[in-house]
Amino acid sequence: MQLAELQTDSLWPYPQIVQNLTREQQESGYCAPWIEIGSDEYWWFLECLPPLYQDSKGYVNPELYTHTPEGKPLYLGVIETNHQYFAKLVTLAEYIELDISKASLQPRAIPVA
Repeated sequence: MQLAELQTDSLWPYPQIVQNLTREQQESGYCAPWIEIGSDEYWWFLECLPPLYQDSKGYVNPELYTHTPEGKPLYLGVIETNHQYFAKLVTLAEYIELDISKASLQPRAIPVA
């Protein structure tokens, strides 16, 4: 099944990820969680462009999404843990420094069919 064939309103992670980023930038002390995505999304983001960075926990999609208030580029980071996939807008340094055992992981709100 191709991602384009799927209902994007049930799979596309960006709206919640962007809302979490906005909240993280506006509220001191709030750390946005990693949002669960499906395996189709994980592979689509990996295969659409070569990763900017890839390691044993996942990868950083190279498409620049936006910048932090300090001007640092933000990309979509994607991780895999226990056969589940999660995404979050991160700087490259945040992704590289990520300790996956301490990451806040938010389960998918809409069940995968």
